[in-house]
Amino acid sequence: LKTPKNNVEDDPRYKEYQHQSLEELLDYLTPYGKHGLSWMGDGWYCRLDFYVNVIGAELKVGSDFDNSTHKNAVIQCIIRLHETIDQINNTRNAK
Repeated sequence: LKTPKNNVEDDPRYKEYQHQSLEELLDYLTPYGKHGLSWMGDGWYCRLDFYVNVIGAELKVGSDFDNSTHKNAVIQCIIRLHETIDQINNTRNAK
């Protein structure tokens, strides 16, 4: 499941998270899996290795590699997390 590249600040859901601290945002991701935040040379990147209960399966969600701030990278990862969950639920409900 890939999400097209976009500017996270243009996403209407950005406003839900912009006033939270970086610590609050990272705490929000913690129950979903292992997360990481890295400087990639051209910008910030956030990734989430999602906890799954299926042997041999993994799910990873990440931001773009060139976010202007570490906070934007985490917000983009949260937005993509919710998009992924919605896609999984829609697929499950379509059966």
